Amino acid sequence: KEVRKKHLIKIGQQSYAGITRRIIQSKYDKGDVLILGSGQLARDSIKHLMKKYNIFVSARNDEKVQELISDFPNINIRPVAWKDYSSYNNFNSYVNTIGCSSVIFTDDFFNGHCPENSIFVDLGSPSAIRTSYEKKQGVYRLGDILNHGKMLDVEKVEKIDQAKSEILTLVEKRAKHLATTRQSI
Repeated sequence: KEVRKKHLIKIGQQSYAGITRRIIQSKYDKGDVLILGSGQLARDSIKHLMKKYNIFVSARNDEKVQELISDFPNINIRPVAWKDYSSYNNFNSYVNTIGCSSVIFTDDFFNGHCPENSIFVDLGSPSAIRTSYEKKQGVYRLGDILNHGKMLDVEKVEKIDQAKSEILTLVEKRAKHLATTRQSI
């Protein structure tokens, strides 16, 4: 138990949505998150974010938004009108799950917003954003998510190696203790 607690906590396989949650948590422990899109990636994002965050959804298809809302009756998912940029500006965390060849978010949206305090995670492929803003300004693209996943995999291997080493030390210590106990009997 001690080895698990010390080395093996939070090393499970990370999905795009799981990595997105970690990125948002690095800046905001709670708050409102606007999920853009209504497909499977939006659904996965809701599952990962619903425990700590208030979920809002904006998508092109109102019926699919209502379907998402009814699929999660235990949380209060609130719809936001599609491309209602004035409402979008009320959020500090965004998860775009829409992949399309047209541009939905340009520098006009990000200017004055993301360099301040927002996190915008773009999981769409192809990307629906066109901006010069990057990770350091709070705009994470799919490539950043993949790189973050690789980094987590390296950390996972290191933690497993540390756990193995500690287990070996414990086994040796117990073997010595048993040998000493047997000799004294």
